[in-house]
Amino acid sequence: MQVLNLIDGLNERQIQAVTSTAPIILALAGAGSGKTTVLTKRVANLNLNHGIDTENMLCLTFTRLAGKEMKERVIKLIGQDKGEKLFCNTFHAFAVSVLKEHGWRLGIDENFSIYDQQEREELLKKIIISFGKKTTLKKVIECHENAGDYRDEMSKRPEECRVLMEYGNRCKQNNAVDLNRLIDLVIRLWSIHPDVLNIYREKYSNVFVDEFQDTNIEQAVMVDMLQASNLFVVGDDFQAIYGWRGAQVKFILDFANANPTCEVIKLEDNYRSTEQIIAAANKLIKNNVNQTDKKLIAHKSGVEVKAYSLLCEEGELYAIRAFISAEEDCSNMAVLARTNKFLDKLAYVLNQLEIPYIRANASDDPFELPGVKKVLDWMELLTNTRNDVAVKKCLTHLGISDLVIAELELEALKRGCKLFDVGL
Repeated sequence: MQVLNLIDGLNERQIQAVTSTAPIILALAGAGSGKTTVLTKRVANLNLNHGIDTENMLCLTFTRLAGKEMKERVIKLIGQDKGEKLFCNTFHAFAVSVLKEHGWRLGIDENFSIYDQQEREELLKKIIISFGKKTTLKKVIECHENAGDYRDEMSKRPEECRVLMEYGNRCKQNNAVDLNRLIDLVIRLWSIHPDVLNIYREKYSNVFVDEFQDTNIEQAVMVDMLQASNLFVVGDDFQAIYGWRGAQVKFILDFANANPTCEVIKLEDNYRSTEQIIAAANKLIKNNVNQTDKKLIAHKSGVEVKAYSLLCEEGELYAIRAFISAEEDCSNMAVLARTNKFLDKLAYVLNQLEIPYIRANASDDPFELPGVKKVLDWMELLTNTRNDVAVKKCLTHLGISDLVIAELELEALKRGCKLFDVGL
């Protein structure tokens, strides 16, 4: 397969993004501009036409689903064997792979557990209670999310830092890592052990970062530390919506200034939406104070975009009901809501109108089903018997009371061993 096959059907800017030999590239990819196509074909081009092994490429994505889709596309372009060797997944997944390989340098065993939000909060609540309830879970979580090193915050938030330091100790005892601290741990590992960092610098000559506008400070530091000889970042500041969870759009806005030799490629042709939708989007986004200079261009026409300003939920429900009543076919309708409470009210209206619907929210996550969670808890225990949190969950699944579990914990404390080793 030659480059001519890879660029078939691409526009001029897309071809530039796929074939450019510039070492540092910023691809400003507007919505619906073929970003995934460009990224995956660039990977294929480097492999097929420049002899770069996929083992030397690192693709960092924002979601697992995006990583899975990209890898599947790459496999179709270059074949199963070479495509499978490509690391194409999230920053967190990459951090996990680094810690599994080299985490022992920080005292982390290979089979470590990862505490999610629910497990984190359950453990923090217990620590707060054991410390005399001198702070709240909300304050501790806030400190956890905003503080880099807890010790630096000790003078400002002593109780919260004391709880978090104990939480860190419990994690270490349980051979567990907090989901929110995975990348921090890798940065710490690389900082303390530069020989480990050099392993990754030598391995990954080509680094790709998808959805660069959603990068947070830890992710940006990780990319900078890798110092890839070839860096391709793609994103769109117009679609930066994750500032509420730490993403900093400044990284994409300042990228060209921070890397003056980089090539900036603008993907402005939208193949997804109509002229009317693009015109409305362009009109709205031009009000941003800080933004890159680009404008989406549509290639198909559609119906007029209408905007309504409503004063309350009741007004919204009335308007939606009117729209639905006027339509013969509602299968092409979607309603986005801020809260589940509003969706409850909308579901009542739809049931009244006898209109079938599909409701998608967090409660539909199959991994949250009670039966599935039990299986996952047992799998976690089998993987890491040092994880006391998993042990207690499994004891509960067996019908063991909290009183008996507390007695077992006390016995483990007396023996100086893990809960799993106490036995029944």
